Amino acid sequence: MREVPYRSFASYLKERFGGLVRKLPIDGGFTCPNRDGSLAWRGCVYCDAEGGTGRLRELGSPAAQMARFRADRAGSPRHEQYVAYFQSFSSTYASVEVLRPLYEEALAQPGVVGLSVSTRPDCLPEAVLELLEEFSHRTWVSVEIGVQSLREETVAAIGRGHRAEASLAAIGACKERGLFVCAHQILGLPGESREDWLNTARGLSAASIDAIKLHMLYVVEGTVLADSWRRGEVPLLTMAEYVKGVVDVLERVHPNIVVERMVSDGLLGCTLAPDWLIDTDGKLDKSAFLAEIRREFATRRSCQGQLA
Repeated sequence: MREVPYRSFASYLKERFGGLVRKLPIDGGFTCPNRDGSLAWRGCVYCDAEGGTGRLRELGSPAAQMARFRADRAGSPRHEQYVAYFQSFSSTYASVEVLRPLYEEALAQPGVVGLSVSTRPDCLPEAVLELLEEFSHRTWVSVEIGVQSLREETVAAIGRGHRAEASLAAIGACKERGLFVCAHQILGLPGESREDWLNTARGLSAASIDAIKLHMLYVVEGTVLADSWRRGEVPLLTMAEYVKGVVDVLERVHPNIVVERMVSDGLLGCTLAPDWLIDTDGKLDKSAFLAEIRREFATRRSCQGQLA
């Protein structure tokens, strides 16, 4: 029986690898079609110029970044196994000749048992899919796809530069090659209703994703969204609204889908709103947030997949 009312990522990793596993974030120096002028220059409306972990590239190569990460956490509970996580921007947005040595270097580091790459639906050409499939024959490979929404109007409004159907096509292409697929969904996007969130969740579940990451919409300095927020055009979810939304969504995804994340950290010193995302130390108290999620499930006497 599960200790929590959803299938947690920690429990999945323990089942698969037999012990504690930690994801090590890596910046591979990638960009994005929405950043290099192929589609646009400023990115999606919520995207900051660092791509989430852009400052990591200052540490050097993937090996150097991973070594620093392990050293910084030397006093934390010991993790002997790691997943190399290429997190920033679109980590498949390069030729195979560029990608292969970066992935190889990360996988060669001590204790690495898997590879995770974060990307966009339109950055998975055949050659890259073949490369990822090749790696999957010798290690665990996860492809994290920034879906965000399956509502066409939303995808256009947030400046994704592709159609919603591209997300389902990308998921299908990865699944055909036996890759583990994690889809990202954002709750609270402008113009979306609760039913839109649920429709996206149902669509992702029907597409047989392996895992899901849920995020709230938050405002970061230097983004298109920040400009709109300052003009009072962007309503944001309260913590209570977001908690209910997360449980609404998880009730509608298959119980075997792994829940990798239910809340995002704001960028320290850069996040403008919502206020509840940031405490006095500049970080959300995740343990308190997760307690709220469990409390909401308990109030409903529900669990993941209850309404799938």
